[in-house]
Amino acid sequence: MNSTDAKAHIGRVTKPDNIDWDHVKSWISFCSQDAHQNSRQLSIDLADGNRKSYPELRVIDVKTACIVQLPLSAGYVALSYQWGMDQRLKLRMNNKTQLETPGFFEAADCQPSRTIVDAMEVVERLGYRYLWVDALCIIQDSAKDLLLNVNKMDRIYRDAELTIVGAAGNDAEHGLPGVSVSRTEQQIRIAIDGITAANMLEPAAGAITFSRWNTRGWTYQERILSRKLLTFTNSQVFYHC
Repeated sequence: MNSTDAKAHIGRVTKPDNIDWDHVKSWISFCSQDAHQNSRQLSIDLADGNRKSYPELRVIDVKTACIVQLPLSAGYVALSYQWGMDQRLKLRMNNKTQLETPGFFEAADCQPSRTIVDAMEVVERLGYRYLWVDALCIIQDSAKDLLLNVNKMDRIYRDAELTIVGAAGNDAEHGLPGVSVSRTEQQIRIAIDGITAANMLEPAAGAITFSRWNTRGWTYQERILSRKLLTFTNSQVFYHC
């Protein structure tokens, strides 16, 4: 093994307070290369990827900070997370017009749950624009809207360009570790002769498999159907495509 090969197998020191967004973008870029296009196209075909069967898909526009109807030619990111007891803010018949007002989510008293706010930041940092979240994109007190969206939930997650997973904590107020809150599990580092050594953090097999998020029926479906997963845990971020 030459020096170049050796460097390729050296681990990375993570920062507990923030995400290396350029590194995450490199993951996403790699999975968008030609080698992955066949599997991606198969998923789109199976999912009716042109969305003709449900053209009126609501999403959060992170640029205008409000709920909009997704343009037919646009992609979007979905959020898979845990509600917990309830949500701080939900889309209802009596507040629909307000949530569709540009700038709505920028007001301090109009902030959704922390995990959703963090997901909006992730979407913006990664260069996307639209985010689908069940609590804010489905009218929660409309039986008709609930039925319509629940019946197409499989296609919503399969058609998403990326699914953000909040696997840490037990509810929607936990946030995404590394975005608005620090990770609770951090590396121990020591410098030896100018070289920084650090312990390995828990791998995806443990951090995700044993999370509460992974025990829920709805999130199981979301995990299986999503083409690309960006999973936030208490130790680090994992990407799967």
